[in-house]
Amino acid sequence: MRKAPKKADDEFNVSGRRNMRNQPTKAEYKMWSMIKDKALGVKFLRSERIKKGRNDIGYFADFVCYERWLIVEVDSPELEGRANDAERNEYFEYCKFDVLRFKDKDVLSNPNAILEVLKEATKSPHQLD
Repeated sequence: MRKAPKKADDEFNVSGRRNMRNQPTKAEYKMWSMIKDKALGVKFLRSERIKKGRNDIGYFADFVCYERWLIVEVDSPELEGRANDAERNEYFEYCKFDVLRFKDKDVLSNPNAILEVLKEATKSPHQLD
């Protein structure tokens, strides 16, 4: 199982992103199985780098839906409540994304509830301010 250093600086290259996709946590794998192939009527990408501008390093998001400007993050027990979660959320929101953050254990133990939240979030188009 991979440790998830989400800051894009050491995962800047294509091989780092590929490694993140090829070694998901159990919860990330479960989440991907629920949302891939337009299962919710919109397309999600996984391990996508979000950045403010051309020279910005940015952060990797677990799952991104550009159609709804939505980022879905799955926090493993080792990373829950880490100090930079608020910084990351602020960064993503600055980039005009809505952010949904779920705990690893919730994705694994109650996927139907998570799916309902995601269905509601992807129902209507995102309003850019």
